Amino acid sequence: LKMRVEAYDKLSDLPAGLPAAWNELLGPDHVSPGVDATATFEWHASLKDAFLDGVRTALLVCHDDNGRVAGVLPLCQSRTAEGRALRGRIATWSELHCGRTGLVLGNHSEDTLRELLAHVEAQFPDWNCLEMTLPDGSSCLDPLTRAVADRCLAIVSQPLERSPYIDLPADFDAYFKTLKANFRTEVGRGTRRLAEHGTVDRRLFCTP
Repeated sequence: LKMRVEAYDKLSDLPAGLPAAWNELLGPDHVSPGVDATATFEWHASLKDAFLDGVRTALLVCHDDNGRVAGVLPLCQSRTAEGRALRGRIATWSELHCGRTGLVLGNHSEDTLRELLAHVEAQFPDWNCLEMTLPDGSSCLDPLTRAVADRCLAIVSQPLERSPYIDLPADFDAYFKTLKANFRTEVGRGTRRLAEHGTVDRRLFCTP
């Protein structure tokens, strides 16, 4: 299967039909589980406009032998929270604000990945780490594993931490008992002092 890869830095340089062709890859016959609106061209374009001004970027677009878009790989230089570039580290644009789909591919995903990976070095010659997040059950993982192995690269998997939550007791008194003894003593002492000047009323607000 003969394929061709083109690289773009500016969104204004993209062919007119690319946004629609990109979104067609997200149809029910091509999409990985969990991929949503954050995988669309419009979402990625918004990320680039809002957060990647002045950052080194490259949008790799792979075409199949019929000229159709077979996959895209939007990359940028990784940066710290303070904006300092991390040498050798690059990431997909979606790592900025969503981190759910690092790969947008069509049917020939393994061949497409090989071609895209082969062209990364031309845009980022000093890269040694590519960061991306795939949703659970992604159909891209197996093709990615094989394509990476073909280029003598390695995948380091780092499971994401789940969103934290607080399991609160059923009522305020039960919650209050879980606090440190010194704190409860201080609250009790303050409450008694207030009671010397009048009635102390405690109100619990559960809604705004």
